[in-house]
Amino acid sequence: MKKALLIEQDSDLRASLTMFLELANFAIVDTQDSVTGLQQAIALQPELIFFDLDISLAEGHGILYAFRSQSKTANIPVIFIGENITDNIHQELLNLGASGCIGKPFNFIELFRLGKKKLPELKLIDLTDLMGS
Repeated sequence: MKKALLIEQDSDLRASLTMFLELANFAIVDTQDSVTGLQQAIALQPELIFFDLDISLAEGHGILYAFRSQSKTANIPVIFIGENITDNIHQELLNLGASGCIGKPFNFIELFRLGKKKLPELKLIDLTDLMGS
């Protein structure tokens, strides 16, 4: 089973994302802070990381830099989730090595499609058949 790390401060969204990602055949490890998230990423080496940019834009930049600086996490795809992701922030994060960004609120089909488009090598199951398009 593939592993995903979810760094999200909102416990309700964390629970919903966990349930959604489990449907996509991921084992989920979650936390609400970036320090623990970095430690878990290094220890577990998940196939995918989701980071809540609403924790802090500065932390988002820092955590991405930290992920890319560690040999064990340098190539793990990172998708940022946040309320105020402007085009400039989106491009900035992509330039720093993010795999994608998605604004809140979002629907899970939209998140799934982003994951499928950006990360075809993960061979995600097609949840659009299960959930309707």
